[in-house]
Amino acid sequence: MFKLKHIFLAILVIACAVKLILVMFPPRIKLTANTSAMTEEDIAVENFSGFSYSYGNAMHVYWKLRVSANGEVIYYHLNHRIQPGKYSRAEFKLSKKELSALLAKLRGENFVQLYDYYDYGYFDVDNIHISLKCNGMIKSTGCNNYDDVPPPPIESISSFIHTHILAPHDREINNATPITLEEIIELDSIRLD
Repeated sequence: MFKLKHIFLAILVIACAVKLILVMFPPRIKLTANTSAMTEEDIAVENFSGFSYSYGNAMHVYWKLRVSANGEVIYYHLNHRIQPGKYSRAEFKLSKKELSALLAKLRGENFVQLYDYYDYGYFDVDNIHISLKCNGMIKSTGCNNYDDVPPPPIESISSFIHTHILAPHDREINNATPITLEEIIELDSIRLD
């Protein structure tokens, strides 16, 4: 009986300690609710008017991909680890097939159902931000935990961007022209709306 009492007391102390830790240090992720009215049916080539994807942070590596309604892409990049202060810009055009595949990927990952933001409370790590404009509506999502593992749909979309959008246009990206910080700021200020 004495041992059973000690075991029960130990379990109670552990449970209270766990509860105290959870109250003092709540789970790291903060989810921002989905505010878009966009539906999966809205994500179609005939409704498409813009897409942007950005990755990184301004302290180390940052790049952004912007796709206009006609499939024209502006890609800009900076890498402070390799060439501090060197910015570059490349332009290329997505084929209808590439654009259709991108939109199919977004539909397949239930892009319109994703939270607007997945905040892990980190401020000095890489970020991902994805925005899509179709049928006059904008849906955006993002996360600030790329050094960890982003939510699976964002990870899958990121992988798709790398393998199906950037890799086929490697030549254009590798031949990117230098641009100034002012040009980066101007490009970054362009919004989908």
